[in-house]
Amino acid sequence: RILGLMRNATRPVDVHVFSLGLINLGKALQRDLPGSEVHINSPHGVTFHTFMMADVLVTSESKFSHLAALLSQNIKFAVAPFQYRVDCDDLWIQTDAKGNFDE
Repeated sequence: RILGLMRNATRPVDVHVFSLGLINLGKALQRDLPGSEVHINSPHGVTFHTFMMADVLVTSESKFSHLAALLSQNIKFAVAPFQYRVDCDDLWIQTDAKGNFDE
């Protein structure tokens, strides 16, 4: 659903995907969202900074992305239930396992 919203955006959307070795995921996303950038095994500091500064951060179920989301002052999508809180403020948008969320 998030991908659908990005495809229909009225302004350009930069998409950056970070992964530890999941090259096939990056290739699939580049196919679905032409122009997206895939970062495989990027340095942790660069990744963390990019997460924190993103206008919209779609987190994974990892402590690393959750911590960046906690420090971010922008919109965060997070799957609920999650082992940590994902309702810390009104900038958190909770999704189910399939990515569905209330608008």
